[in-house]
Amino acid sequence: MEPYFIKLQFSGVDDPGLLERLNLMPTSFSLSDEQVDTLIATGAQLLRDNPEFRRMMADVAADSASRGR
Repeated sequence: MEPYFIKLQFSGVDDPGLLERLNLMPTSFSLSDEQVDTLIATGAQLLRDNPEFRRMMADVAADSASRGR
């Protein structure tokens, strides 16, 4: 099994307004529903844009295809 190192950072966010909102969020366990939704959506987008994550997903798909799944 090959390791994949996937690093996500807010600095990867292209939208300046979204980046500002993310940087202003507290680092606590008290986030609003909207803040949680924003963080989840941003994390998903950062993953989709991450070359290492895309490489991992392609490898997983190729492995599944080779096993007939």
